Amino acid sequence: MMPLLTDYLTRRRNELVSRYTRGDVLDIGCGPGAIIPFLDAGQRYVGIEISQAFLAYLSQRFPQRRFYNCNVDEEPLELDDEGFDTVLLVAVIEHLAHPEKVLAEIQKVLRPGGSLIITTPTLWGQRIHLLGARLGFFHPHAAAGHVRAYDYAAMRDLVRHVGLEIVEHRRFELGFNQLFICGGRSGTSNQGIAEQ
Repeated sequence: MMPLLTDYLTRRRNELVSRYTRGDVLDIGCGPGAIIPFLDAGQRYVGIEISQAFLAYLSQRFPQRRFYNCNVDEEPLELDDEGFDTVLLVAVIEHLAHPEKVLAEIQKVLRPGGSLIITTPTLWGQRIHLLGARLGFFHPHAAAGHVRAYDYAAMRDLVRHVGLEIVEHRRFELGFNQLFICGGRSGTSNQGIAEQ
């Protein structure tokens, strides 16, 4: 049975993320490239993905974009790029065993004034996601692959570890999901003020 809500929620999440996505974009764990239709044609986009099946699909569907195969939990980002204005971790960080290592790699490629955009379930949303996967509303492999759920304090501590700050935080999808906009500690991001 096809999960009932996954496609709808993915589209809504990417609509929200696209409001904050500017300049050159690095999309880590890009999956099927769901954010790409929301970007301007002139925006430089690089996708990082572990799945060979997704990479084959992406190279056919979006031949003008660049994609790299990388397991960011175990390998460094080796990109021949001068940096990115926006780095995306959309529905990814909860799957990472070593998020601090991945964030340190991101910090190397995030331009001054750039933003790291993270979406992840809230603690309550994590419970609903697991239940919904069992009932067939969401893809079961996605929920099963969650390593950790984050509240505001846990995410704040994680990003501070690599010299970033949360500059905006909001809940969406009835409070089951959350968005974090992170920038440099010097206040270089042009986003709003963090809220709990």
